[in-house]
Amino acid sequence: MAQPVALARTEDHLIHSAHVGADFHLWIAHPIPGWSGPSPQPTRVLYLVDADMCFGAAVDMTRLMHQLYGELPPIMVVGIAYCGDDPAVHSQLRNRDLTPTSTAEYEATMEQMGAPPILPAGRRLGRAADFLAFLRDEARPYVEKTFGVGGVDSILFGSSLGGLFAVWTVLTAPDSFANYIAASPALWWDEEIAFGLERAMTRADTPAGLFLAAGDQEENPNIPMLARFKLVSNTTRMHHALAARHHPSLRLWSEIIAGETHTSVIPAALTRGLRRLTR
Repeated sequence: MAQPVALARTEDHLIHSAHVGADFHLWIAHPIPGWSGPSPQPTRVLYLVDADMCFGAAVDMTRLMHQLYGELPPIMVVGIAYCGDDPAVHSQLRNRDLTPTSTAEYEATMEQMGAPPILPAGRRLGRAADFLAFLRDEARPYVEKTFGVGGVDSILFGSSLGGLFAVWTVLTAPDSFANYIAASPALWWDEEIAFGLERAMTRADTPAGLFLAAGDQEENPNIPMLARFKLVSNTTRMHHALAARHHPSLRLWSEIIAGETHTSVIPAALTRGLRRLTR
């Protein structure tokens, strides 16, 4: 009888979040040995939101880029995944967890999409603060204690709404992680609230590494519904705004990656961001 394919040296840990009031899976992928020798100890821990969509790609690429040419150090990958396997349910949960505010306009859009709501009114959007508290106060301490990686630099990766979440965290609580990769960040959210947060920043420094990226096809008018979100323009605009602050501890890069769309840019942004942030 055929068996499902499994990724070597991976584990699935179920954890309850008191902050969110929900269960999450932590998908753990350990670095694997090179062509000879023992398994290396991770020198970075990569936390992925939307692991349901990108865990496999992240694990394969971080391992290959370490093993073959040493382009990356050994990295432990921690995927934050939702329970169950229904993409429509996952979509609603990520809307809850990755958005910093709730908007009536997007609530209406969700209703028009036809999927019956699985969350009560008032808890369908805008719970990013709860989700960040889960990552910072529950998931990371669990990973660090369980696997002995407490002194290892952390990297948060997110795409689209996940990219918005990464940028929002840099703007509001940059010391939550050492480094951030924001692919195609949804900076259009809530009338571009992220830019308002950037303008309101009063601190003198931002102690973090941030890699911003978008695909140059993300404002292609021939791709339905995409150009209006200004993913390329807003990514560049946020880079310029943050660079103008000249924060001494902020390590900042951005790339508009040729030929990539909103989906295909995800692995390219991840690998390019990891190269930058782990040097």
